[in-house]
Amino acid sequence: MVQKQDDVKLTLPLLVTYGDVFYPEYPTAIKIKRQASLNAVKTSIKDFNSLVFVAAQTNLNSEEITIDQLQKVGTICEISVTKEAKNIISATINPLKIVNLSDFYFDKENNIFFATGENRKIEVKNT
Repeated sequence: MVQKQDDVKLTLPLLVTYGDVFYPEYPTAIKIKRQASLNAVKTSIKDFNSLVFVAAQTNLNSEEITIDQLQKVGTICEISVTKEAKNIISATINPLKIVNLSDFYFDKENNIFFATGENRKIEVKNT
């Protein structure tokens, strides 16, 4: 018998990394410097119960983030700020689940990326 996990979609702020990827069950300390990512963290804590999507940027030579440079697979993470200075946040991210990302958009007014994440298709075989 094969059981399929139900698809669940949600939209969250997107924290973009310079090629770093994170796997569930491995909390990691990170430093966040880019303004769009700083805004993602602050919005996540304020409005989304500290949940944020994390995805890697494919062009590591570019400071500017564009939607076409974002990986389509990321991680939903719980984030907690450990230290905040003027232009940098030190935080711990707790990756919860790997997700497929889609529907990226950039909120120009608030300088923040958002994405929609969906459970990866997982089949579990009962023997």
